[in-house]
Amino acid sequence: MSDELFDIEFSGDVCKGVDVSVAKNNLAKLFKASPEKIDALFSGKPVILKRNLTFDAASKYRVAIKKAGALVNLKEVVTAKPAENVPKAKAVFTARDPDQAHASAPVQTLDSVSVEELGGVAKKESVPPDSVNEWTLAPAGEDLLQESERENVVPVEVDTSLLSLRENSGNLLDQDEYVHDVPLPVDVSGIDIAPVGADVLKPEERKKEESLDLDLSGISVAEVGARLGKETPAPPPAPDVSHISLEES
Repeated sequence: MSDELFDIEFSGDVCKGVDVSVAKNNLAKLFKASPEKIDALFSGKPVILKRNLTFDAASKYRVAIKKAGALVNLKEVVTAKPAENVPKAKAVFTARDPDQAHASAPVQTLDSVSVEELGGVAKKESVPPDSVNEWTLAPAGEDLLQESERENVVPVEVDTSLLSLRENSGNLLDQDEYVHDVPLPVDVSGIDIAPVGADVLKPEERKKEESLDLDLSGISVAEVGARLGKETPAPPPAPDVSHISLEES
């Protein structure tokens, strides 16, 4: 990707949750540009902030602009030239995050904004750790780990000589492998089946119950519809008060 060149494009988009006025103020401080030049960037049309940058340089610009609250897009230059032969370009404003959709409107440039007015954004960006320079990108389809990085797993030897695979039919066990239960010798010669409706027990097999001698002389059966409880006696008649009178006072 070192031979590819990119333009930084800005369409007036800001980060989620960032007010446009705040983003404008931050961009003016970052680029050391006048408010009029910053307002011109928010016209809604794509504006090229910087042309013919390497991917690392363009990424630094994008990070700085995003920290200011604006979103930029890195647009790959189709007719790329070697980086050393690219003349110094004046700063141009366009920006959109890589996850944003790229606008198809015609691109405008701001040649009046120079690299000096950007405040040396690329120089101010932090240098990536040295460990990043040791990273490489493997070709598609190759293993991620080298042979020296893999863990050596000692294979386990398992004796499978006693195992066999059955055909896809029949039983799993041979006939001589089944356990055959030996029937117990039971004498049932004294057992027979009684006819339907007959008593299960013979008269001599029944238990004889002795009858009890009970005195039932005090028990009687009431007539149908009679009260089962005791009869309640009628209340006494009211006293005769006809001979009682009241004297006037």
